[in-house]
Amino acid sequence: MQNKKHVQGSFGVDLLSRRGAILLIAVTIAICGLDFVPAAFAEDEVAGLTELLNQDPNNVDLLKQRAALLRLEQRHSESLGDLDRARLLRPDDPQIGLLRAQTLSALRRDQDAEVELEIFLRSESGRARVFALAERAHIGARAGRSGPAIADFNAAIAIEPALDLYLARGQLQESTGQTGAAVAGYQNAISRLGRVPSLTNALIRLQIAQGELQSALDVIDAQLARAPIKTLWLVRRAEVLAAMGEPAQAKTDLGQALAEANRVLENKVTGLHLLSRAKVLIAMGLTQEAREDLEGCVAVAPGFVDCRLLLRQL
Repeated sequence: MQNKKHVQGSFGVDLLSRRGAILLIAVTIAICGLDFVPAAFAEDEVAGLTELLNQDPNNVDLLKQRAALLRLEQRHSESLGDLDRARLLRPDDPQIGLLRAQTLSALRRDQDAEVELEIFLRSESGRARVFALAERAHIGARAGRSGPAIADFNAAIAIEPALDLYLARGQLQESTGQTGAAVAGYQNAISRLGRVPSLTNALIRLQIAQGELQSALDVIDAQLARAPIKTLWLVRRAEVLAAMGEPAQAKTDLGQALAEANRVLENKVTGLHLLSRAKVLIAMGLTQEAREDLEGCVAVAPGFVDCRLLLRQL
């Protein structure tokens, strides 16, 4: 989680506003999972949940909510403590098993996590199966069981065609040499979710690796037609054109990319815009100029990790 900005109004001074904020957390976790809860939000709300639990120590719903947020904070032992207490109070609640599985998986206690997931999946038929299947898929991938892991990702995607699931399955397929299946998966994801940059970039990367340069170029051209800022798509296009033996056109595209980057920076200097121009300069072989932009990016946006990482590579 990258967003550490304080969420304004997440807790008011009175109990009613605090309960409202906690209800929002519960709904967000139930619908979207923990990845959609800002880390600062979790950090602030744990204290509020603790206050409520001091007044109502046997409230299982509050225990589950705090356990989920403690996991987000990587306070796994405390999370398990809340869940064990919740299970004693409500032994037949299946969500407790799912939450325990997710925390156990975070602790790399994979066998224990899989026991909880198996019990949950045998009894549940709703949308919550997505989270259980995804967690079991991640565990299987870690253990080198790629076949069952991909099958779990497939089952989860059949219920909920989510971006993270498509990307995780595609990365696993790529890592096991199933390039054709990964390409088909990314194409299916694009058809259902639209031309999300992470999907199109993954597809282009594989098409280039397979030598399907014209197909990659077609995907890039489609992105260029839609993108309000075309800088990095022009860089990708230049990369493909160079591989196709068109160095003059590749050079022209890089020139256009640099002009676009300069135009954007004239309007507003941000870390992201400096990073984009640095990538253009690197593609043009202008390493020193790229370094200056990356150093400027670090100065403007000290928390922007991508700038620091690229700077270290130069």
